[in-house]
Amino acid sequence: PHCGFSQLESPFAKSTFCRKCGEHYSIEKLLAKEISSLKGPSFFDKLSKLVSGEKIRDISCFSCGQNQQVSSAAQSSLCPQCSSYIDLRDFKIAGPFGRSIQTQGEVTLSSKADVTSAKISCGSAFIEGRLRGTLLCTGEARFKVQGKFLGEIDANRLIIEKKAEVEFVRTIKAQSVQIRLNLSHQIAARADELQRRRQVIALHSDGLIPQRQTIVARSQEQQNYMLLGVFGLIEAKTREYEAYEGYIEAVRDFWLARVELTRLVGTRLPSTPDTLEAGPSATDILEPAGSAPMTQHDHAGQP
Repeated sequence: PHCGFSQLESPFAKSTFCRKCGEHYSIEKLLAKEISSLKGPSFFDKLSKLVSGEKIRDISCFSCGQNQQVSSAAQSSLCPQCSSYIDLRDFKIAGPFGRSIQTQGEVTLSSKADVTSAKISCGSAFIEGRLRGTLLCTGEARFKVQGKFLGEIDANRLIIEKKAEVEFVRTIKAQSVQIRLNLSHQIAARADELQRRRQVIALHSDGLIPQRQTIVARSQEQQNYMLLGVFGLIEAKTREYEAYEGYIEAVRDFWLARVELTRLVGTRLPSTPDTLEAGPSATDILEPAGSAPMTQHDHAGQP
């Protein structure tokens, strides 16, 4: 109970010392706690089984792997191939527990469970608490753990439930892994981000770029009439290209956000003509309309 170390003791022993940490503990009190940690099926579980009626489920033998079908109401069975006993009961653990479990039923570890069993073998499992041993699950193992999970997992199907923040420290063996995410908030956030990116593009294409083009055109006229130096014209042209650069980055960010939203939705987003209004092209950026070469005015009257 102190360090999680497992050791063999006589069935008649009442107390002992841990061979790892040296702490003394009462075996009788520990067993009493383990018994109290095992919870029977609740009234709701019994009512659900009564309403759903008897069903047929598939189980497999832990000894030889033989598959067979049994009633959902059965509590035990025998393997038709090797005659091994198969427990079919469900176990729910809601406290400290150190015994091994082998059942083809479901094992549930509540958030208060602290299991130090060397091995838990089951047909299915739902894990919210702590487990330091090995979990062998012939069916699906569902996890809704917050924090690190110290146990080793060998399951046919591993499912990470919504709102789970689990970090697996040891080896995971699974035929398939499914992660159930709450995507509604993420999709809404990405949609809002996409709308903001569209507004940034409109700000550049409808406001900033035309303003910079006008400034360059006026600066060119002033420079032609010697009202502005060539360096002032170069500075105005630099500001114009900075506006073009901001527009290109805004377009890039828009499509990256759209790709991320498509990934979250899981299907192609509808495309409409106004998905992204046409902005300045490469020709418009390199050769803006109405701009003249930046040549200094000839004062000598030569052509």
